[in-house]
Amino acid sequence: MRRWRSAQRRSWPRCSQRVAPAKITADSIERGVAATQWRGRLEKIERSGKQIWIDGGHNAHAPPARRHVDENRQRAAGGPAGEPPALRPAKITADSIERGVAATQWRGRLEKIERSGKQIWIDGGHNAHAIAAIVPFIREHVPAPRLLVFGIMSDKDVAAVTSALFPLFDAIIATEPYPPRSEAASRLVSLAPDRAVAEADPRRAIKKALTSDYSSIVIAGSLYLAGAAIEFFHAEARGRGESEGKEYERRD
Repeated sequence: MRRWRSAQRRSWPRCSQRVAPAKITADSIERGVAATQWRGRLEKIERSGKQIWIDGGHNAHAPPARRHVDENRQRAAGGPAGEPPALRPAKITADSIERGVAATQWRGRLEKIERSGKQIWIDGGHNAHAIAAIVPFIREHVPAPRLLVFGIMSDKDVAAVTSALFPLFDAIIATEPYPPRSEAASRLVSLAPDRAVAEADPRRAIKKALTSDYSSIVIAGSLYLAGAAIEFFHAEARGRGESEGKEYERRD
């Protein structure tokens, strides 16, 4: 077994090797479609001189065999069936990249919510690398004074995360989004005793933040906490009814 694995590893291409892109032509598409085997779609079997076709067509939309092959060819080629495929690479420009990034919505990644005059950012940053990525954004785009609702797993680099994040905030509410794996809220408070309080329950921690005098609130430190915060605001919006619930929207 070990000799077989060693031989396999030697046959694998090294990461440094350059792999040429596949050249897709009308002929290669034709061969690929023709060779495609779709079990239960006009599947042909021969038994004792008999020819048997099996097909799972279950509604009026299921196409005849030839049309089915032509439609597959059309989808693969990007052009009408029976015509040479128009394989044009997508034209990616700096402007299209800019528009794509601007339109991207990633839940729990600096997700912004406005509620009762407060601006709330939810971020699932749960390690030193993720926190380092959002620190510049907080400095530049989150107005001071700021309040942090924070919870983190005890197996993370708590010291590195808190030393980067805590100095940006005037007040901190420490919570425990996923006990017993979470770092104890009391332990987090001890890292910033002059401005931190403990509230182990994430929902109560968020409610306490919303009733505070702070207009800039960041909820961060754990994907579990980010999920709890998103669910909290969804549940709140549902409880307030559809007309008021529309206030819960992500803001750019």
